[in-house]
Amino acid sequence: MPKKATFQRFFPLTLVVILFAAPVVFAQQTVAPSPQTTTVQTPTPIVPVTYQPENIDPLQISIQGGGLWPSEKNDARLHDGGEVIGRLTYDLNPNLAIGAETGVLRFLDRSDGNTYGHLNGIPLMADLVLKIPIVATDNRLVPYIYGAAGPMVWHYDKSGYSDNSGVETRTRAHWAAKPGAGIEYYLNPHVAIFIEGSYLFSERFRLKDASSTPPNGKLDVDSTYGGGGIKIAF
Repeated sequence: MPKKATFQRFFPLTLVVILFAAPVVFAQQTVAPSPQTTTVQTPTPIVPVTYQPENIDPLQISIQGGGLWPSEKNDARLHDGGEVIGRLTYDLNPNLAIGAETGVLRFLDRSDGNTYGHLNGIPLMADLVLKIPIVATDNRLVPYIYGAAGPMVWHYDKSGYSDNSGVETRTRAHWAAKPGAGIEYYLNPHVAIFIEGSYLFSERFRLKDASSTPPNGKLDVDSTYGGGGIKIAF
């Protein structure tokens, strides 16, 4: 058979095969998904928020108030009073702080139904505070002990009797010391509430040396304090 006749016989069949095969190949190339890189994201672990003392701002200011109960040495001269104190402290580390405090103390001088006056005191003391954070409470609960020392400025306000009684009302300053302890609870790293107790030791305040009969004599200002307040770290 001549080659031309063979070509003419198989050419139509070859053309039909090409026409049907081309769309199939094209479709496979178009539809077949291209390989993609799958990114696996690791979930971020949930870490509980734990209070740490080192996260607190070291400079802290507190204000507190409470009652004063004089010692029994006063022969019922000084009666229960009150105290408002502000304290500024700086944490050297989570367990030790230094600071200073001031405020006002006030006692009522009263005996046998007679009110003689009020004794007011202004402390100007330096403080040393030892803190003991409790780990079991995520360090939010912090017991502490402290000591304060410095001058106490006293002033006696006369009232209820004549000025010719001879009572001296000048302002005097005596050295004083005050050990104490408390416990504070941090609501967050910047705010804490606390309760505190202390005992004040100070020289007797002298009204007049001539007599121990009211309203003269010396007033024993040694007293117990109990109260609470709020602290802010900034």
